[in-house]
This record gives sequence, structure tokens and C-alpha cells, in this order.
Amino acid sequence: MSQQIPSPRGGASGGHRNGTDVRHDLWVPTLVRALVALVFGAVTIFWQEPTENAAPWALGLFLVGTGGAWLFLHFRMKGREDVDLGSLTNIPQLAGILYILGGALVAIMAPQNWLFVLLATMVLGLCGILELAWACDSARVSRSAGTGPSAVW
Repeated sequence: MSQQIPSPRGGASGGHRNGTDVRHDLWVPTLVRALVALVFGAVTIFWQEPTENAAPWALGLFLVGTGGAWLFLHFRMKGREDVDLGSLTNIPQLAGILYILGGALVAIMAPQNWLFVLLATMVLGLCGILELAWACDSARVSRSAGTGPSAVW
């Protein structure tokens, strides 16, 4: 028995043109982001001695892949008129762009260890703050609409 996630506007199918559930649009970008993290984790665990030139490229590719997953999420959710992303609607797009630009900067412009660490810290810190702000705003919007965890479970 599948339980529908209530949405602020429109009920179970939410008036989306093909009647699909919100979860249908969420699982693919989440899976893409998880696969990017899995590949990066496997590479960093089994790569015994990365060279100074290859480590920035590995982290840069991870950041670009994560940014691509964020943009994918943004475009999947933006196409749904039944989903209210709150006042911070463009956070996924901004985070995706920051991840991609930061990944390119880390991969190309980080020949020294201190610059590599500084750029990676700045990108991950800024994007982490954006994700936290978006999550807090999404929780506030879902609580005010009566679609928070207490309404779903």
C-alpha cells in the first residue's frame, strides 16, 4: 500500500499533468547524487597513494557530479506546479552551479596543497550552508502547510 506525500497545492497527484507522485521526481536525482558519492568514496578508499596532481581532479569530478545532481533535482522539481519549494526556490540551482564551478576551480587551479584545501573547504562550506538553509526552509514550509512528518507518518 503506497502512501502519497501530501503537497501544499492539489492533493495526492497534485494536479501534475501525468498524475505521478512527488517521490517519482525525487528518487532519480537522489540516486545520481548517491552514485557520485559512492564512486568517489570507492576511489578514495582503494586509491592507496594519490599523486598531488590527481587528487584535485578526483575531488573536482566529485564536486561537478554533485552539482549536476543538484541541477537535475532543480529541473525535476521546477517542472512540478504542485510542489511549493518555499521562499528559497532557487537554492538547488545555485548550489548546483556553485558545486560545478567550485569543482572546476579545484581541478584546474589547485596545484599546491594549501590552495587545494582552501578551495575545497570554501566550496563545500558554502554549499553546505545553502543546503542547510534550504532544508530548514523546506521543513518550515511543510510544517505550515500541514505536510510535515507528523502528517505523513
